[in-house]
Amino acid sequence: MNLPFTAAFISAAAATVFLTIAATFVLWQRRFGTSSVGGGILLAVIAMWTAATALEAAAVEPAAALLWSKVQIIGLATVPTLWLIYM
Repeated sequence: MNLPFTAAFISAAAATVFLTIAATFVLWQRRFGTSSVGGGILLAVIAMWTAATALEAAAVEPAAALLWSKVQIIGLATVPTLWLIYM
């Protein structure tokens, strides 16, 4: 494990999760149509996917890394469908 790369990646992923959650709340407060609901759910899933990626990179034990990898699959599988709903 390359520690400086991992620390930089985790901090960037944490910032991305924070900004995505903030965008989700702004979108949810200003929802006017049906696409904004899909967009809010899409942003929430993207935040979950990014958080799982960061936690997988930070995991020390292989079992924990496998768990976060499986959580990533949920986000990976739902983002394309939610993107079509949003559009």
